Amino acid sequence: MNTIVLFIKKDFWEDSSYKFSFFIKLFKIFFTISILFYFSKYIEDNGYYQGKISLFQYIFTGHLFYSFLILNLKKSSSKIIMEQYKGTLELLFNTSIPPYLLMFYSDLYNTIFNYILINIYLFLGLYFFDLSVNFNLVMYLQFNLAIFLVYFYLFAWGMIGAAITLIIKKTDPITSGLVYFFTFASSLYFPSKVLPKWIDFFNIFFPVQKSVNLIRGILYENTFNKSDFYFLILHLFIVLTVSILIFNFSIKIAKKYNSLSTY
Repeated sequence: MNTIVLFIKKDFWEDSSYKFSFFIKLFKIFFTISILFYFSKYIEDNGYYQGKISLFQYIFTGHLFYSFLILNLKKSSSKIIMEQYKGTLELLFNTSIPPYLLMFYSDLYNTIFNYILINIYLFLGLYFFDLSVNFNLVMYLQFNLAIFLVYFYLFAWGMIGAAITLIIKKTDPITSGLVYFFTFASSLYFPSKVLPKWIDFFNIFFPVQKSVNLIRGILYENTFNKSDFYFLILHLFIVLTVSILIFNFSIKIAKKYNSLSTY
């Protein structure tokens, strides 16, 4: 527990050294929601959209996934590159803490902060842009559970990317490709059914699209799709297991060839 607190304190002090960063992030969130709201209003007022939920509800949820979850895919790789640049990577992985757990600890502050931003994002949508949500305690707990499961799923993919970065010493192509794929094909801003069928086919191998639909159902339709939820848990278990094996293997390779200290 002391180790976790130390990691959180370290990242907090680094982040708090930028006095206005939090307020700038709040402004960016508010400004982004404003764009989504008025864009949706224009499209709907001109009769260009038909759906079970409003267009604002649709893209509001999609943008939540993109900004606060999908973009975090590259955090672990960026952490490896930064530690390599500072020359502290070898020192970092020569502690008694298991390497995978060490990476999780180092991302813990970012996770907590992002969770706070997600709730602020939801709050601003509700109280300033009349976002219609079936709000109750059960819904809120289901929403948070789904968010955390998606976070850990994407964190696992990020760790696979970090493992590749350890070996090739450059930003990995996997997480970069996944960011583009999830943004384009996972029904964040438009239904995937408008895409060529061969692109939509690949969604059966990833739970992101189903997770987006799961959260839309929780927020706007008061439904909890158990099949989508179990699909997410299954993929989380598989990818998390694989990522632990691959990352630990990459650490062994890097130590064997003494490449942790090189950039």
